[in-house]
Amino acid sequence: MGLLPALRVRRYDIDELRLVNDHWQRVGGFGVNVSRRSPAAAISVYRRSTLAKLIYKKIEGRCKTLFDVG
Repeated sequence: MGLLPALRVRRYDIDELRLVNDHWQRVGGFGVNVSRRSPAAAISVYRRSTLAKLIYKKIEGRCKTLFDVG
């Protein structure tokens, strides 16, 4: 869909994944030592709505879109 360049601009870098308990005390985790330039590097966006907006911009006017059809 061509979203990768836009996602890269909006991403945030992750250095470590931490597992915490109910008191926010670290109980485990691991470092994320993946090259940020690698095509296989994970991309994290702060909010799901960021991804949803990018996808909608790509399809807007090209197909019927339904929102909140619970």
